[in-house]
Amino acid sequence: MTDFSTILSHIEGLSNGSESATNEELVNDFADRLTLDKSLITENEEETVTLLQTTVATLMKDNLDIDFAPLITLLDAILSQLSYDTISHQLDVPYVLEALASPNPNIQIIALKVISKAHPVDIIANTGIIHRVFEILSKAETPVAVVSEAEGALEVLFRGVLVRRRAMSDSTVDVLLDMKESGDPILVGRVLNILTLLLPRVESNEAPHNLYQFDILDQKDVLVLLTLIKFYTDVVDITQTHLDKSWLMADVVKQIDDISQLYADRANNIDVEYFAVTSIEELFAKVSYASPDFFGTLETKYISIAKQDTFLLSHVNPSFLASNKVNVLKQLKLTIDTIPIFRHLMSDKTAFDIIQPQLTSTQILRLPYLEIMAITSKLTEYEYTVKYLLNELPQVMNKLLKGDSVIENETWQLRKLTLENLMHVPHDVLNVWHAAVQLEYDKIVKGRPVAPQVEVLDDAL
Repeated sequence: MTDFSTILSHIEGLSNGSESATNEELVNDFADRLTLDKSLITENEEETVTLLQTTVATLMKDNLDIDFAPLITLLDAILSQLSYDTISHQLDVPYVLEALASPNPNIQIIALKVISKAHPVDIIANTGIIHRVFEILSKAETPVAVVSEAEGALEVLFRGVLVRRRAMSDSTVDVLLDMKESGDPILVGRVLNILTLLLPRVESNEAPHNLYQFDILDQKDVLVLLTLIKFYTDVVDITQTHLDKSWLMADVVKQIDDISQLYADRANNIDVEYFAVTSIEELFAKVSYASPDFFGTLETKYISIAKQDTFLLSHVNPSFLASNKVNVLKQLKLTIDTIPIFRHLMSDKTAFDIIQPQLTSTQILRLPYLEIMAITSKLTEYEYTVKYLLNELPQVMNKLLKGDSVIENETWQLRKLTLENLMHVPHDVLNVWHAAVQLEYDKIVKGRPVAPQVEVLDDAL
């Protein structure tokens, strides 16, 4: 088992040139041990600090032709187990600022890993570090590894109120606005990533609205357009998953409306027609849950969902569809291609009531066995669909119960899921089906039916 002296000797050898190649197995194994066993560091604090210093010094050398990735992994493992006080004594703020300005990506990564450990995070708010990180991200040529590390650091640091204020200060916002207005897909993407990290944590008066309000209809680069569609989809997600974000939805209504306009006119825009339709429909689906009324306006003006719109019918809020698209739902026929739609609509009782006439034993049993299981597994998820399956679809139940010869994995898994769901149904609801469901479930779980056991009293007791 590798000890501190062995790993330290190897890294010193890499640093002074006596060893020409990184022993990836040796270094990664030691990094794993440090991650899993914190006592290695607490019981060897002096050796750990020496190892930290040596690893950092080696990473800072520009003239070494070695694989640095294992050393960065080792550094990560060391930093993850040390307190910020200990780290900052070895790698203080002046060092971090200097390292962030270095042209060496390894040195920048060291600094970014250090600031990710800041505790409390606001301790670095007034040091100039945040501005320096944004400057790194503002250069299109910054390596992907550094960008990833920087965005990871910001995700941690944005927890601090003072850090967020620093990020939204005039000088830092100017950097972000320059990136936004550059039109460079790489830089625009980075701005949007930063905003996706920041918006869940800010109030309406903290982030300048022009940072996240883009001119959609003026976009000429399809990559930028696709990135913006994904961003606004993430924004809608934020409004759903975080409290008190109605202001954010209101702030991006125009952008979503413009995207919808592009969708409606897609026949005249080859980039939208070929590259953006699915992304826009994913956005529509999110909006239908976050703001059904707004989605209703979009649907009327730009979308007009019809029976051939498989993606929308299988992703848009089923409650909206049941209230506003009754005639479309009534036109649906159960086929292999429409199964995703039927499964989706079953999640809303009103929608289920509308499509129920298509869910007869005759219609379902026309499907291949895999698709039958796709339908029955969904029918067992809700109280109202379970009752319908048990009481109105006896032939489908029999088909389920006679499927013990199924060996194809996906079909087997769906049948198992269906039986598991039924096992959670109260006995009085399962009623006459209980014994047969129990029998088939035992076959799947234990490979055989479980016979009743007779308890025998041990006389020795």
